[in-house]
Amino acid sequence: MESERGFNRWHSLRVRYTLAFGLIGLFLLVSIFITYFYQGDTSMGPMIDLAGAQRMRAVKIANMVMMFHHTGDLETKQKIEEALKDYEARLEALKGGGKFGVKRGIPDAMREKLDHAFSLFYDYRKLVKAAVKDLEEKGGRFREIYGRLTQKMDDLVSVMNDITNGLADMARKQMIYSNRFQILTLLGALFLILVFAFANNYYTISPIVEGVRAIEELSKGNLGVRVRERGTSVLGYEFRDEVWLLRQSINRAAANITAIVKEIKEASNQLASASTELSGTSNELSRGASEQSGRASQVATASQELSATIVEVAKNASGTAEKTREAREVAHEGSRVVERTVEAMEGIATVTRETSSA
Repeated sequence: MESERGFNRWHSLRVRYTLAFGLIGLFLLVSIFITYFYQGDTSMGPMIDLAGAQRMRAVKIANMVMMFHHTGDLETKQKIEEALKDYEARLEALKGGGKFGVKRGIPDAMREKLDHAFSLFYDYRKLVKAAVKDLEEKGGRFREIYGRLTQKMDDLVSVMNDITNGLADMARKQMIYSNRFQILTLLGALFLILVFAFANNYYTISPIVEGVRAIEELSKGNLGVRVRERGTSVLGYEFRDEVWLLRQSINRAAANITAIVKEIKEASNQLASASTELSGTSNELSRGASEQSGRASQVATASQELSATIVEVAKNASGTAEKTREAREVAHEGSRVVERTVEAMEGIATVTRETSSA
């Protein structure tokens, strides 16, 4: 699913990190499960103990037969029968498991030796029963039977010793394999973590650091700074993730700031030009005011001259016709001066209106 900017949510860091940690966790769980299962198969401690104890039980049965020979105690006879049944039950546990702490039967590699042990035990049991019967009936063959019994006991003990040693060797070898597997598992997990750390540094942390440096350059006024607009690329495939979006956002921000600064500069230039024009207009207005002041002075002077002339004409009203004519000329001159004053005032008004319009 992609947004308008091209960001793909399935490529996001959250999804990738979740998958990466999930895969590492799954690898560890599978490794732990396999290790536990493998150790469960090779955990033959109870089986080894049981096989080793069978050696002593065979000797113990022979000793009980000799004790019965010396005492003739019926209780000893009963213990001999119970010991034989217990010995067979323990052999069955070695064969099929499920009893005496043995969960599984003996491995196939030791199956033949265990069958041989069963065969020796059956012969051994017959000799034990024959010796007990001879003692009860006083047949006189006890020493002969007991000699054969001890020989069979030695054979049975030897086979059980071979089984015990064989199981111990198998357990030791499989424990070595289990330890190696655990070491390989830990190395594999460490390798995955190192690969993830390297990829995270190269594809995520380094681009973020580059983006931070670009932002610092922007804050210092370097508006030409840009970052490479690329996402996380693996084997030629580009992930449009947050890193890719961050790079695009930084470049867009730099371009927008550059455009804004450019607009501000243009506006400043326009403002400077307008200020220059306004300054020129103010100067013209100042000159117009000066001209107006000069013309007003001229009007005042002309008015004073006109007043003086009128007074003089009044004084000389009773004079000759020549004086009247001169007074008339002076009046005409005063009229012309007034007309020029009016024209000057109109000129000043025109300049003032033009200044106001500018």
